Amino acid sequence: MRSLSNILITVILFFFVAQSSFAQSKKEIEKIIEDAVENRRSKDPMVDLQNVMDNFSPSALINITSVSLDEKKHKKVMSKTEYQSLYENMYKENVRRDYKLEIHDIQVQKNTAVAVFTLNYTLVNNSNGKVMSKGTEFIVSTLITKASTWKILELNITDVESEKYQGRCSCEVLSNENTGNVVAKVVSPKGDHFEKNIHSVHRKKIKGRDLFMVQGVKFEWTDNLEVFVLDQELNTIHLLDTAKNHEEVVQKIIAYLYKDECFGVKVQ
Repeated sequence: MRSLSNILITVILFFFVAQSSFAQSKKEIEKIIEDAVENRRSKDPMVDLQNVMDNFSPSALINITSVSLDEKKHKKVMSKTEYQSLYENMYKENVRRDYKLEIHDIQVQKNTAVAVFTLNYTLVNNSNGKVMSKGTEFIVSTLITKASTWKILELNITDVESEKYQGRCSCEVLSNENTGNVVAKVVSPKGDHFEKNIHSVHRKKIKGRDLFMVQGVKFEWTDNLEVFVLDQELNTIHLLDTAKNHEEVVQKIIAYLYKDECFGVKVQ
């Protein structure tokens, strides 16, 4: 009987030790995930980024599938170094991501764990405080433990964009050689959709000056190939850019008019 009691006690103790170890592992993994998110809210995230990357295995792989608002899908596989560079570049460009983290599940099997969590994010331009885009990252993370330390071995991320306010726009410039009329078709992000607008570009020669007007805003293209923004009395306000030809002038004008929505304008 004593032998049976000893076996039962051993089994019970093993069960409690295993449960305690499992609970401790879950806490450690939760902290790794939370620290990574909190770093991105840091006042100086570049300094703290290395601490976050120390939680990754040297051979870690990051698989990212991005689905943009226009339903285009992009896939990439990144190393630990490339993933770190991605965030370094984002911080250098003064872009901030605000997150709401939700951890759904953590399963531990011996020295391997799988964590499932989501990050609802808002991408913010720190220079002006404007929201650039919003979305959700659905993440499955595989971790391994060596020398009692958990390391991220793999991240599988599906990034689904739900709103977009700033991004790359497209512009198609159409000219009628017979009438001289020019039309610019612009596609730009507008929250939960992309908006298409058509703008008439009016061009006139007044007292030797080559003038353009779009949406009531006036511009001048000089002999020096400089494009200036003008006030309503045709006085120069400031130099916008330079342009080699008529199409480039329209591109620069559209980029100026859509500066709050577009990081750049791709001419089709």
